[in-house]
Parts: sequence; structure tokens; C-alpha cells
Amino acid sequence: MHRKPLTGRTILVTRPEDGSSALAPKLRRLGARVLSIPVVRIAHPSSTRRLDEALRRWRAYDALVVASPNAASRLLARARALKLRLRPRPLAFAVGPATAAPLRREGWRVRVANPHRGEALAQAMGRVRGWRILLPRAEAGRELLPRMLRRKGAFVDVVTAYRTLPDHTAARLLSRAAGDKNIDAVAFTSGSAVESLHAQLPGRLRRRLWQKAIAASIGPITSAALRRRGIKPAVEAPQATLPELCRAMARHFKKPR
Repeated sequence: MHRKPLTGRTILVTRPEDGSSALAPKLRRLGARVLSIPVVRIAHPSSTRRLDEALRRWRAYDALVVASPNAASRLLARARALKLRLRPRPLAFAVGPATAAPLRREGWRVRVANPHRGEALAQAMGRVRGWRILLPRAEAGRELLPRMLRRKGAFVDVVTAYRTLPDHTAARLLSRAAGDKNIDAVAFTSGSAVESLHAQLPGRLRRRLWQKAIAASIGPITSAALRRRGIKPAVEAPQATLPELCRAMARHFKKPR
């Protein structure tokens, strides 16, 4: 019988899981035992005023740019709450296929960056001088993408569509998991998850966790957050998608030790 590449491995998943964007089922299909302990949660913005204003003047925009699946899904959800029907823009851009998915399910045609990073998206959009661009994002999102678009002459409206907050209910479960010394890898898909895990685990348990476990990162931004906390990622997905992260972990554990 064929042995799956992650058979016998225990992987801690730190992201909130939902439907088609869930990481845990993908890892289980590769044979892993998964501990799902979300260390962050997705919350509504403290105020939807600017988002609502942008949605009500939807027709004024030349393009929509989204850099995360949450930004896309929260934008659509807020439009439904306001009973607004958003006609798909002729120009819609997403950092990656998972980010584009909520829009595509609504019938939108979305162009995707390759590689799946904001910098690549800004470059791939080509000439944007004079465009009015709507960019919904997390409250504490990166400034690089809007800055690059503005440098190219676009008018960019950055609006908060959601917040990423620490999930403090994870602390007890994290402490128990770290103390067991059974975890082979911790999968991170955001810098906020790195910060939340670091804050919720006492130093003694963090040291115990990293004695055996390796850190697996979805991409360079998350890897940078790990390094700032003194953790060298053993795995980094070549493209910032969940399937690529799973494949990268499978390759890592398949190597002879």
C-alpha cells in the first residue's frame, strides 16, 4: 500500500478554517494528523463607514484589487448587507487564485498575479495612471501594494473590510499541545498568526515546541515575521497558496533524515 507523504506526522494549523479554503483537510489527505488551533480570528471592522461609502459609489471605480480571500468575501458580504448589487468591474485583480475565488463564484472575471504577491500584482496590472482603484483589506494591511499603485499614477481608495485579531481562547490548547512534544510542524499563513502564537505561549513552552517542530510558512512575508521572532522557517511555499504549502511540507518530510 502506498504510504502518504505526511503519514505519521502531526501538524499544528494556526489559521481559522472555513470551507474550500481550509488547510486541515488538504493535510489529512496527505496522511497528516492535524491539530487545528486557530490563534487569530477574523472580525468586522470597528467602523464600516468608509467601506459603505465606497460600495455606494461603486460605479466610480475603474478597478477592484484584492490581496486576501477575506477582503474579497467581506466586500461581497457587506454589499449584500446593504442590499447593493455589485456589477462585476471590467477590471478585477487578485493576488492569487484563493483570493479570486469568492469573486469568481459570483461570476466575476479576475486576473491573478504570478507569483502570488502584491508586488507582482502591481507590476502585472500595467499602466494604471489616472485609474480610480478600490482596495479593501485588513485593518493593519501592508502598505506596499497601494504605495506601488500610487507611484504608477493611480488613485487608490484603501478601505478596511475586516480585522485580524488574536484568538485568546487558543492559549490553553496551545500550551497543552506544546507540552506534549508530539508536533512535527506548525503551519503559518500570516504574520499575525506568528505574533499571536508567540504572545500566547510562555517562553518555556515556545522553546519546548521548537525543539522538535519545524515552522512551515506560506510565503516570504510570513517567513519574515517568523525570523523576527528568532524562528527559521524550514519550509516556505514557492507560491503563496495552501496547496503549495502542503506540497512543500510533503517534500520536506519525504527527504531522508
